[in-house]
Amino acid sequence: MLYPILADLVLLLHLVFILFALFGGLAAIRWPRVAWPHLFALSWAVTVEAAGLICPLTPLERHLRLAAGETAYAGGFVEHYIVPILYPGSLTRTAQVLLALALLLFNAVVYAAGWRRRRGRTPDGDRRSGADPAGPASPGAMFLGAVCVQGVLLLLALGAGPLLGAPPMDGLRLSPGAAFWGIAAALPPALAGILAIHKEVPWVLRLVEVEVLEGRLKPLLANSPARLALVAVLAGLGEEALFRGVLQSAFAAAAGPGAGLAAASLLFGAAHFVSRAYAALATLIGLYLGALYLWFDNLLVPMVAHAAYDFVLFLYLRRKAALRG
Repeated sequence: MLYPILADLVLLLHLVFILFALFGGLAAIRWPRVAWPHLFALSWAVTVEAAGLICPLTPLERHLRLAAGETAYAGGFVEHYIVPILYPGSLTRTAQVLLALALLLFNAVVYAAGWRRRRGRTPDGDRRSGADPAGPASPGAMFLGAVCVQGVLLLLALGAGPLLGAPPMDGLRLSPGAAFWGIAAALPPALAGILAIHKEVPWVLRLVEVEVLEGRLKPLLANSPARLALVAVLAGLGEEALFRGVLQSAFAAAAGPGAGLAAASLLFGAAHFVSRAYAALATLIGLYLGALYLWFDNLLVPMVAHAAYDFVLFLYLRRKAALRG
């Protein structure tokens, strides 16, 4: 009777470890001392997935189950317990690399949000206003920063895509028809956003006031329309190449189109974690753009839609910021 109990305890410990590696960063925001053990767990989990290794807890559980007279499963813990729920097929090397990448990206966003939150408090623990405590950046610096970030995302997509079996340019076909549908697809979410701001929908208005007009994006809006257009185009290229062209395609190849759409959209929302509301909105936009990619089977459509949507809202918010002074 002892061996089955020990095997189940090892199973439970393994599950707790995986959950801690995935979500421990959230606890570290509240309790900073959790950060070091979490970073160790995160590093181990990413190494195991990226290198295709098997966690030592897996053979230990197998040994205990065999000692208890039970049948030991083949493969790793994730492949045996988690993959049948998440994936219809076996855990491929591509899927393992994707899991490692997703784990790193999610926790990077969590720690960045926690760092920003701690900087946004006064010494006595009170929350500051939406302004950056380090002081506002200049419009030129914000423009260069945005261009660099989007350029890095595009380079990352071009570099990581072939490694994951999903070169983003394979899904891109240039055609006037796809560009037209991209522009047309940008109008519903852009007009919905403008209408929500105009009608002063509470959570949308609060998001715009705190994070845009009085927050970190305010200096960006002070740039010229030509600069904002360049940022919007680069965002359409870089973010869609990475999240739709690479991540959605790779997840879809490993787990199916629905899982690819959901995973890429959640990662897209996590990468835009300025606040919970902003991340939720970005996730919905990610679902919309991902659905466009599935429907038209051409990366140009979500690229153009993303760029046009960003540019329209940039111009509207720029005007709103100018009127405010």
